[in-house]
Amino acid sequence: MLLSFSVENYLSIRDRQTLDLRRVGDGTVSRLAIDGEPAGAVATPVAVICGANASGKSNLLDAMDYVQWLVRNSARREAGDPLPTRPFLLDAESKDRPFACSFRFMTAGREFSYAFSLHNGRVTGEELRETTQGTVRRSTRTLFSRQTDGNTANVTTSEALRGPKKAIIAATRPNSLFLSKAAQENFAPLL
Repeated sequence: MLLSFSVENYLSIRDRQTLDLRRVGDGTVSRLAIDGEPAGAVATPVAVICGANASGKSNLLDAMDYVQWLVRNSARREAGDPLPTRPFLLDAESKDRPFACSFRFMTAGREFSYAFSLHNGRVTGEELRETTQGTVRRSTRTLFSRQTDGNTANVTTSEALRGPKKAIIAATRPNSLFLSKAAQENFAPLL
């Protein structure tokens, strides 16, 4: 379940824009009720994106589709084949800024946040974090983090990601997301 999605420097979206699907307040208030009970759990079950014509509604949805495509397919790209980007082009600075996105989601009762950035058709940063709710407080741990220095992807992983990671790290190219490569290699902890 998607909780929030943020994007910047994509088509008509220059500055960071966020679609937040989490409930208002402390997470207990829902604006929608089914049979008198608040619908959904952490996220609201219905979201509406509204705005004036040419205000970026379709581009926000297109950005979500683009991110999904990158996660699923970037590992299949040929070496040296740059990732396609579509930066904001209505000012001189944005075409040289990176595309960046982040999103929070829940799956199998676990909450994650994933973020990455692209510049000049290459991945410049990537991170996956898991948030757990203890009896007293919430805690977050980084499952993997990646920074790219030139042609080298420096990936650090948590001990929580057990299994053969070195080969996947070594095979992650500058034009591929680590998450995409891990899925391509059927790395069970990230599937």
